[in-house]
Amino acid sequence: MASRAPRRPSDAAMALYNKCLANAPVSSLFDQSMLLDFKIAKNPAELKTICDDLVNWSYFVLCADKGIASWKTRPEDHARKLSHSSTTLDERQVYSIIEATSNSGIWTRSINTRTQLAPISTQKALKKLASSGLIKDVRQKNAPTKKNYMCSQFEPDEDVTGGCFYDDGDLDSALIEALSETIVTFVESRSWVETTYVSEKGKSMGNGKGKVAPKRINGRENLKSAKSLTNGNGKRKFEIDSDDDLEPDDDFPRSKKPRLAVSDKTSTFDKFHSFPDIEDTLLAYKPFVGPNGRERIPYPIDEKSEYPSAANIFEYITKNKFVLNKKFEESDLMALLEVLENDGLVLYVESANGYASVKPAAPVVPNEKFEQEYSVGTGLTQAPCSICPVFDMCEDGGRINPRTCPYLNEWLYIE
Repeated sequence: MASRAPRRPSDAAMALYNKCLANAPVSSLFDQSMLLDFKIAKNPAELKTICDDLVNWSYFVLCADKGIASWKTRPEDHARKLSHSSTTLDERQVYSIIEATSNSGIWTRSINTRTQLAPISTQKALKKLASSGLIKDVRQKNAPTKKNYMCSQFEPDEDVTGGCFYDDGDLDSALIEALSETIVTFVESRSWVETTYVSEKGKSMGNGKGKVAPKRINGRENLKSAKSLTNGNGKRKFEIDSDDDLEPDDDFPRSKKPRLAVSDKTSTFDKFHSFPDIEDTLLAYKPFVGPNGRERIPYPIDEKSEYPSAANIFEYITKNKFVLNKKFEESDLMALLEVLENDGLVLYVESANGYASVKPAAPVVPNEKFEQEYSVGTGLTQAPCSICPVFDMCEDGGRINPRTCPYLNEWLYIE
């Protein structure tokens, strides 16, 4: 009775294959000298016989590395499926084309071009290989609608998928927003500290052990006590609980006209620009407060500061598992920190080798609340020049010039 043909390579071939997997990951390349060092084959001729056996059974892929014959390993389950009698020649050919692209993947049309197969044959082979778990489709960030294929043992390169911040070729805005907020909150907690002070009614705020924080009015710090602040004619502007008096100060501006009322019928543009003159309005100081409602002050920036470094932030994110089901690396964090720096949300402190948060600006929303609370601004934001669409064309003596500008005359109250 005739013996059955073997369903796998020879024992010597499998011993060489297992030796390769024990010394390097799958898809690693081995030349003749490296394989001879494993002492499986006694000489190059025997090694060639063993390698040919592994190539025929799809365990090895014959390559040419710089003109030298080399062999690349395949996953054992892939080798068994490719060497099975049910796998067609077209399927092996398509698999080999996809495998050659490694972790870059290849587009369906490119597969047709390289294999010279009919599109219907290519699609049939791709469907069979995908259902067998030999290949997978990958979405590119630059062309999410195109189907790219890659062998299942490879992970797509970041240049293909866009890395952690892309999902099936689309920018994952929700993840970026959530992660940015997490980073800013963490950096902020290491950049600012809430003060502990005593309220005007004498009740202790916080733990009561801290010093009394300085009160600031109109941006002036360390105003220790004042009973009233007048505008020069004896009329009080606002009250402060204290027994000491504060002499009138000419540095405080005096209001010449009432604030402009903003009605519902006023246009958005008029609401945004119908502000009183900056010289006629008291500037109200709005402190940066923490979660407990107390004012925050920054830690000093020096070489002893303990601002969180990129490594600290990365450890905080990974330890608390803010990113799940995605490979988040330090390079992804550095890219996000660069964006936050450009947006002015964090600041890299070189002397401390860490990041500090920047005090957030007041929201600018052109509505009634904005007009009531943030309508003062600065001289530059009030001047029509700051939003003039023809500012670059304006020059003295030109067709568009400050002397004939109706908006500038109106702003300066020139008839």
